Amino acid sequence: MASDLENSIRMAAETVAKYVADVASMSVETKYVQIGANGDVDFSQAKPVARTLIRLDGDSDEIIPLRQAENGRFEADADLMDIHRRNVQTTIDYRARLLDALLDVLRSRGL
Repeated sequence: MASDLENSIRMAAETVAKYVADVASMSVETKYVQIGANGDVDFSQAKPVARTLIRLDGDSDEIIPLRQAENGRFEADADLMDIHRRNVQTTIDYRARLLDALLDVLRSRGL
């Protein structure tokens, strides 16, 4: 029969595994909706303008739309990309706080 200590360690390990799985990859998608002539907005019609996938190992994928300018060069909408970059940074900061909190819990339990 498992001791209370073994059960506590097992439960802590399961909790850690769940948190690690939750933060192993984070996806940030920035969308837009068009404001109608009457000022109405249908959020179900939101369309993506950028998407970033961030993995715990440091790898990431970013998809951004580009338009071809008259000079043949590709360019992104600077204002939308700024909003997306802030969303990505907020996600990174959130994950860092979550991992710090997880480490604090583990340290407080002597693990």
